[in-house]
Amino acid sequence: MFGFVRAGWRAAVYYPSRLIVDIIRPIIGVIVRVALVASVAALSGRTTLMGFTVPGLMLYYATSELLAEIPTTMIPWRIQDELNSGKMSVTLSRPVEPSVWYFLFSLGRALPGILSNGLLILLIAGWMGYGSNLTAFLAMMVIYVAFKALYDASIGLITAWTYHIGYIQGLMGWIFWGFLGGDVVPLSVMPAWFQQITYYLPFRYLRYDTIMVLFNGIQAETAVIAAIWLVPMFLVYRWLYHKAIARVEAFGG
Repeated sequence: MFGFVRAGWRAAVYYPSRLIVDIIRPIIGVIVRVALVASVAALSGRTTLMGFTVPGLMLYYATSELLAEIPTTMIPWRIQDELNSGKMSVTLSRPVEPSVWYFLFSLGRALPGILSNGLLILLIAGWMGYGSNLTAFLAMMVIYVAFKALYDASIGLITAWTYHIGYIQGLMGWIFWGFLGGDVVPLSVMPAWFQQITYYLPFRYLRYDTIMVLFNGIQAETAVIAAIWLVPMFLVYRWLYHKAIARVEAFGG
């Protein structure tokens, strides 16, 4: 199994110029986002940035970038390619195993960016005195990765109806993870009515609350709710899986 991770790592380091970009891209992304927020805050005369200090906001966005780097987003592309190329026996008869292989390869491919971001998080969290929360954060991240894998696999199965999921994945990513998950703007600064909506959806618990574990430590209630959301997400995946099989068989796939 680790052979797939190793193969992805070799692909990541094969081109030095691309490796350098993969390493510095997350850091530059964090700096740019914080700089934009800091500029707005300076113009308005505020001393905090959306309720965070500058290092705190850097930690928030670095953690957000890290979660976004986890390459479950590659799973739907594999499903799409194999559905559209007619490889139904692989995609639908063994839906989990090939997705795991592809995820592990993509994980190896994404390791330079993940390690770069992880080092930035370690440095900032240690400097701010949040180092003791790292273990709890990793525990929440396991739940997040499991949910995200099921979510992205479900997106991939939609290919049985649309043949292409790029625009769907992008739009849903911005809405669900970008805004409802607090990726773009921390949910703590959003209007009360908007925050109220997020409590009835999984994205707050899986993304925003996972990030905030680094600041506040883990809350048992939040972790339990995040874990419970795995059940309906799995049921949605299985429902789409069986519907995709029926549709493919109906059309002679």
